[in-house]
Amino acid sequence: MISTEIEQVNVWPSVRIVSASVAKASNKFRTQCVKTFLDLIIMSILMKEPSHGYSLIARIHRHFLVLLSPGMIYPRLLSLEKEGSIEKKLSKNGRRKIYFLTSKGREKWKKMLFECKEIYRYLLSSYYIEEGVVSAV
Repeated sequence: MISTEIEQVNVWPSVRIVSASVAKASNKFRTQCVKTFLDLIIMSILMKEPSHGYSLIARIHRHFLVLLSPGMIYPRLLSLEKEGSIEKKLSKNGRRKIYFLTSKGREKWKKMLFECKEIYRYLLSSYYIEEGVVSAV
């Protein structure tokens, strides 16, 4: 879970952001990252258990402190469904569409995670953290 404090926000284990303007920039970057990786985030949630759209919005908000609109989530769900990565079923009362990951979606999820891991590894290879300061290698 991401800290909600503005005065002291943990970004890395030993790096803290103190100013509100830097915290705001951090929130903006976090929102950008969530939107960029939205398919992967949705599929990660669905790996754990099937969910409906508003539940996905709530989980993303709870975990990342980023509140996405239904207009951001539902087009992504439709796209993932069209490509065969997810499927939907009506809930027992017929009021909600419950989305779940297909086997094709699981394979795509694994490939996407591998690619993200490689990107993350590359980005971190140029930097190290020592006593709260990010320094170039």
